Parts: sequence; structure tokens; C-alpha cells
Amino acid sequence: MRRMTPLFLVLLLLAGLSACLPTLSKQPRVLLIGLDGVSWDLLQAMMKAGEAPHFNQLREKGAAGTLTGDEPLPPAAFWVSVATGRPPAEHRVTGPIRLDEQTGRLLAPERASSTLWEIAARRRLPAGVIGWPGSAPVPPDVKVAYDDFAFYRGMGLLAELAGEALPVPAHEPDYDSFVGRVPRGGRFSSRLAQASLQEVPALAAKVWPRLQLLAVYLDGLNSARHHAGAALAAGEAAAAPDFGKPSRWYARAVDEALGRLLELADSRTLVLIATDDPSYLAGRTPTGDFAHPGHGIAALYGPNIIPGSTLESPRAADFVPTALAFLGLPQSAQMPGRPFANVWKSPPAQLPKVASLDAFIRRPYAEEGPLHDDGIVRRLQLLQKAADPPRPPFDDRNLYALELLATGKPQGCRSEAQRDLQEHPDNPVGQYLLGETLLVHGRPTEALAQFVAAAGRLGERPAGEPGLAIRVVVGLATAAVEMQLKQASAAAAELDRVLALDPGNAAAVALLAQSHFALDHPANAATLLDRALRKDPEQPALWLMLGQAHERSGNPDAAREAYRTAIRRADKPPVEAYRRLGRLAADRQRWREAIGYLHEALDAVPDDPATWLQLARVYQRREDWSEAEDAVENCLREDRDFVAAWLTWQEIAQANGDEEGRAALLAAARQSAALRLLADRESAAAAD
Repeated sequence: MRRMTPLFLVLLLLAGLSACLPTLSKQPRVLLIGLDGVSWDLLQAMMKAGEAPHFNQLREKGAAGTLTGDEPLPPAAFWVSVATGRPPAEHRVTGPIRLDEQTGRLLAPERASSTLWEIAARRRLPAGVIGWPGSAPVPPDVKVAYDDFAFYRGMGLLAELAGEALPVPAHEPDYDSFVGRVPRGGRFSSRLAQASLQEVPALAAKVWPRLQLLAVYLDGLNSARHHAGAALAAGEAAAAPDFGKPSRWYARAVDEALGRLLELADSRTLVLIATDDPSYLAGRTPTGDFAHPGHGIAALYGPNIIPGSTLESPRAADFVPTALAFLGLPQSAQMPGRPFANVWKSPPAQLPKVASLDAFIRRPYAEEGPLHDDGIVRRLQLLQKAADPPRPPFDDRNLYALELLATGKPQGCRSEAQRDLQEHPDNPVGQYLLGETLLVHGRPTEALAQFVAAAGRLGERPAGEPGLAIRVVVGLATAAVEMQLKQASAAAAELDRVLALDPGNAAAVALLAQSHFALDHPANAATLLDRALRKDPEQPALWLMLGQAHERSGNPDAAREAYRTAIRRADKPPVEAYRRLGRLAADRQRWREAIGYLHEALDAVPDDPATWLQLARVYQRREDWSEAEDAVENCLREDRDFVAAWLTWQEIAQANGDEEGRAALLAAARQSAALRLLADRESAAAAD
């Protein structure tokens, strides 16, 4: 028997794999094209004159009709309806991208329904989108993702949100050829129209070979997305621009771009084309956006289409059902449209409808910086643990809100938590997360109201996980805010409830000890902490608090032992424990020991101004003026506006009789926040 070579085996394996996997060239494909601001009346005149050959090709070899609609729509709402198959009341996009004048950021409309490319990608079809209005954010499973911010990134108007960028020319040299009249603010739209006509067909040709579905949008002179947002951000318009009247030259440019896109269609590609028509204006919406009735074009081009046929009453909602049927995918029962009929030699089969094709949309948010409240960070960690694996009351939206807050995006968390509560008003996770964002933004009273609502929804003792864990987290947050609001008794009562649910919770023990401190019950705090540490001695933070409790109870020897234990148990040197040991040693005038502890603290954190100040005061009490001045200078080097350090330096200069030092001190303090206090002291001393 002849031996098979390794190369032969590899070729045999590859042949087997290729036989098992359907090739892209054998699959039905869909190219969805959106053309903004194309006047049907102008095109018809140009087609008769032979000036729009590719639209003529579309009309003669495909099917077309005039779009109809029940009511005038803002352009952005129209284009999102085309892409989702859903009415504006459901997809919730009613206006274009806008400029937030407070933050200077461009804000995308908040779409609530899934787009055709998202649906295809979730069904594992290679899909892409280029520039479609309302496409942001594009989920990662969409292979080609140029959202409706792509041109803005190319203009440098959008730095905070990552994504693909498309170039835009700095100037449009032949604007007057684009329009019959020049509208106010229209040159900005013209720049984008020119860039879109050049870049989008070229990019589509590049990515199309690896896709089964692609949606592309060609910006027009009156693009739906630029009226209020981008032009203002670019400083090129003080208000929404007027509509420009497209010229024959512009229509030719659109026809050429259409021709480049039609060239991509092979024998298995269905091309769906939608246009809106700005020549039929119906006024403005209540938000000031232009609106117009249908009057655009719906067209199909590709296999199995009756040439020259006319679509009967096509609607924006019909594009997605048609594409899904051609791709062999089911339509959603939420979609009011139907596949285009009466133009097929044999229409594609329609699968039974499914209840919904929507998925949660992860909107992008700019990072605001890391969280600095250790209590919030610990509570979020506990909540993340409770959410693994995800179970009710956790859902996609509040899990995303939790992720946003944990990664330093509290404004994004707040937005998503509010949306979650709009859909599920009594969800305790949404209530809790909204409370944490209010706390981050300095609104503790409102935060407490959300925490109390979440606790009420969960009850005193929720049955099972994750409700029990969420109740513990909510209780910790409630107590933390009550402590902040000087409601120590209420905090203590809440923490007793938390410890009844989770007796070993170190965070609850620490907060309850703080409430005892606030109520001036240090002995109660010591008893609580001692009991907790007997159960779990590996808690350096609790040993530190036990030392504080003993100090407040007048037991310095027990305090010293607790601080030393905190140091032994800690993974990292606990600066606070060293500082407290230093103070206890200084109180006994054991200067060398005090200085040693404080240098241990500085070895751990060399730039801690509070430790440097404490060291300066130890040297001051020793009357070691040179070392005291060096220490306070180091303190001020780290924090120039540390008022207590300036006052200590003044005391050192006075006690030392150093008039030159006092003068230098006042000269240096002139640039600090301490100047007024120092000047007041000097004035008072002179008056005496």
C-alpha cells in the first residue's frame, strides 16, 4: 500500500473542510443602500434625458416605487425605520445627532431596536455597516463597523469615543454646482456629501467580498444627521441649516456613486435601495427637525426580480422583512412591514415569525476617571460577585450599568440605570446603581432615597441568592450614606440588619464600628471588633480600627498592640498604623521610637504630606528646629496648599526666633491658600 505524504493529508483535510462549509459565493447576499436627499422628480427628468444611466438601469432591470407613509417623519427617524423595520415609536429615534453644549460632545440618538446588520451578525452572517444614521454603537460581532460618527472622527470632532474614521475634505471647492441655491449653513453638509460620494463606494468595494450583508449610506446635501450637531461642533453653523435644492450636477454625482455600488452585485445579491426626498417638506417636528412625507424611492435589483416592475405602496418598514426573507431568516412579530410583493418571478420563502429579534444595545460612554471612594468600589465588587452567574433581578442593561460604574463611567451608569428603571420600575439593582451614581456626583440625600427604595423592594430577608447578596450591598450603601449625613443611629440599625444576614461581613463590621465612634461609644466598637477578629483575625483594617477604639477608650497599651497586629497582618505596610504608633510614642516623649515609626510610614509612602507634617511636629516638640523645618518643607513640596503645614512652619519660625525665616515664609505663602490665615495671624500678633 502506498504511503500518503503529509502534504497529501493536508490537502485531503482541506478538501473535506471545504466540502462541509458553505462558501460565501453560494449564499444569498444583501446590499442595502441609503441615498439621502434624492429628489424623485429631478431624477425622473434626468432619466428621461439620459443623464442618470444607473438609475435608468435600476428602473429597467429592477423594480421601483414611490415610498408611502402614514405621517411625515424627521429624516433620522425615517432612516432608522428603514434599518430596523420598526416605527419611530418603537425604535425611539426621532432626531439627528446633537451637540451637548454643556459638555461639547456629540450625542447619538438612543436607538431601542436592533438593526438589520445586528440581526444578521447574531445569526452568524458576516455583516457590515458604513455610515448609516442611528448605527452607533455597532456591536463587536458586526465585522465591518463604520458607524454614523465615522466622518465626524475624520474631521476631528469626536475624540472621546473609539471607532473607525473616514476622511473629509477641508473645503468643498465646487459647492455652487451641488445646489440650485446656497442655504445658510449648507457648506458643512456639502463637505460630507462630497466625502461620502467618494469614500463610501470605494470602502464598500473593499469590504464587500468578505460579507453577506452590507448596509451603506450616502450623505446628502441635507443629511439628516448634521442639522443640529456636527455643524455646530465644527463652528460652521449657528443654527440648523436651510434645505438646499439639489442640482442636476449633484444628481449625476449620486448616480455615479450608485453605479459603483451596483457593480458589486453578483448573481446572488439582492440590492435594496431607499431614498428620501427633501423636495416634499412638511414643516418641522416639535423638536425643530425637518420632516417630510415618504415620496422617496424604494427599489430592488437582483436575482428573480421582474424587470421594470412597480412596487405597490412600499413602506420604510418593508426593507428589513424583505432582506430577512431573501437571506432565509425569520421576521420578528414586532415588525409591522412585510416583504415587498408583486415584483418577484418567484418570491423568497418566509419562515414563521419569531417573537423578537431585538438585543440589548451597549451604548458607548466617555470615561470620567477612576472611582476614589473605596467603599463604593468594595460594594461594586460584592455586587459583581452576586451577578455571577447572571440571574434576576440582574438583566443585560443593569449588568452593563454595573460595568460602566466599575470602569469609571458613572454618567453612563446613571443613564443606563434610569433606562432600566423605565422598563422595570421596581428593579432593586437599577435603584441601587442609580443611588451610587448620585452618591458619586455629590447628592447623598437623593442617593439614600434610591437605596431605601431598593431595600424596600428586596425586603428584610430576601429568599435565596442573589437577592440576599444584593440586600447586603444595599444595606452597606444605606449605612454609608447615613453616616455621611450624620445619622449614626440609623446607620447602626441598618448595619445590625446587614450583619444578621451576613455575620462575617467585614465592611459591615467596620461601618458599625464607625457608627459607634460617631455616637461616642468606643467601648461598644472595641467589643464588636474584638468579636469579629476572634472569628477572622486576618483583617488588618479591623485591627487598625480596634486600635482606634482602644485609644478612644483610654487604653494606649491595647491600642499599640492592635496597631502592631495590623502591621503584621497587612500585605502592604499600613501607613495609618505607623502614624498612630508614632503619635502614641510621642505622647510618651519617646522621640526616637516616634521618629522611627514615622520613617517606616514614609518608606511605604514617601509623598504623604500628612506623615511629613506629623514628623515635623515631633521634631518641633523636641526643639530640633533644623529637622522640623526640613520635614515641613518636604510636606509643602508635596502639597503647597496644606494650610496646617504653613501654620506649623510659622510656629517653628516664631519659637526659633528666626525673623528671616518668617519673612521667607510669608513670601513663599503668597502663592498658597494659607496666605490669608498667615496674614491674619501676623496682624493679630502685631495688635497684641
